[in-house]
Amino acid sequence: MNLETILTSPRKIVKWVGGAIIAANIALTSWYTVSTQEEGVVTRLGEYKRSETPGFHLKMPFPIEVAYTPEITKVHRIEIGGAEGDHAEETTSMLTGDENIINAHFIVQYQIKDSKQYLFNNSDPEGTLYDISEAAMRQIVGDHSIDKTLTDGKVEIQNDAKDLIQGITDDYKLGLNIVSVQLQDVIPPAEVRDAFSDVATAREDKTTYINKAKKYANKVIPEARGEAQKLIEDAQAYSVQRVNQARGDVARFNDVYKEYIRNPQITKDRIEIEVMTQIMPNFNKTIIDEDIGNMLPLYNVQQNKGGKK
Repeated sequence: MNLETILTSPRKIVKWVGGAIIAANIALTSWYTVSTQEEGVVTRLGEYKRSETPGFHLKMPFPIEVAYTPEITKVHRIEIGGAEGDHAEETTSMLTGDENIINAHFIVQYQIKDSKQYLFNNSDPEGTLYDISEAAMRQIVGDHSIDKTLTDGKVEIQNDAKDLIQGITDDYKLGLNIVSVQLQDVIPPAEVRDAFSDVATAREDKTTYINKAKKYANKVIPEARGEAQKLIEDAQAYSVQRVNQARGDVARFNDVYKEYIRNPQITKDRIEIEVMTQIMPNFNKTIIDEDIGNMLPLYNVQQNKGGKK
């Protein structure tokens, strides 16, 4: 049978073409590769058969077996409430716990943790995750006041929303791991935005004044403590000085008292002389012994500036 005979027979042409297609299909669909970022998942006649690690793998030709290679290490993301950087008109309106309205825009990051669940349990896992995330964020925002949502409560809201989204996706068996929830924009509606902006500015001013006060306190308090410590040390030194002086006075008094016991009159006379010397330091003094006579001085004291005794 020559080529001309084959070409002139339609039935034979169909057989040849069909055989070539089958051969090509077997050659092209009987193998597949899985990269290091992926996991291989094979179905046989539409039912899950096995999972494969990265590398080269053989399988039955299509459509008997079909191979899927979802990226399990890649961090995927969905945005809810508009593209990143957009404004309130593209964000999602939510009701806060104190019945105020805010416009929210947030991002959910996730990874595939169970390829079988991800591929076969839900026909649109990303769409389902979008709906779950929006509903979860509405619930969490509804548990917080508008002030908390717009200011220092964002981290708490993000963490609570992440936990809630993860729990719901696990219940739905979507095979996803929620990596993070990030609030991009949380702003009040346009009608009241200026008022909330003034409130935010006032809070910032309050924080600035508090920081200045703390800075001043950090400067003044150590100085005051230093001065107080110096006063305490000076008082302690003065106390020691006074105690030592008192002890010295007591010791001198005891010495004088001992001398007085041995010879009371001599000690009494000496004390009188010392007292008079202290009372009249700038006068010439002559002490006369009455037994001898008033013209014979026994003790002459002249104490002048630069003078002698």
